[in-house]
Amino acid sequence: MTHPALRSPVDGIVTNAGEGTAGRIAIRDANGMSHELLHTHRRFVSVGDPVVAGQLVGTMGNTGVIEAYIESGDHYLHYQLKDPAGRRLNPQAYWEQQGPIDPNPAPPAYVDEYRQYLRDAGGVPATSREDVRVLRRVPVRTTERSAFNSKPVEVP
Repeated sequence: MTHPALRSPVDGIVTNAGEGTAGRIAIRDANGMSHELLHTHRRFVSVGDPVVAGQLVGTMGNTGVIEAYIESGDHYLHYQLKDPAGRRLNPQAYWEQQGPIDPNPAPPAYVDEYRQYLRDAGGVPATSREDVRVLRRVPVRTTERSAFNSKPVEVP
């Protein structure tokens, strides 16, 4: 059985990566909202990882649907949204309130440095492009430091 890809709905930080009975992936966004994907098959992120909207974070499964910790059949995804106080919100109402979403968001500001990082990572033992986590997206003109080191760089 193949398991469809699950992608992050937002830029944020991973706060849960499989803990609990339902294979939960939770991502906290910049506003403190927790976007939670439950009943996953595999998780490709760890707690503390920065993620960007659209980044592959896992695969769909159905862990915990019938029995805790057990995968029991067809694919199933439970998406839930919690406010900073932990109260569940209606995800449909939340996303409708956000307005139109750009299906092609801007690429990270430091694409050339990121590509060099990927090339360099290929030469390090036990490291591959798949092992490299995508860094948190840095909006253009908002920083004077590189996403890869602390040296000031020219901002495009």
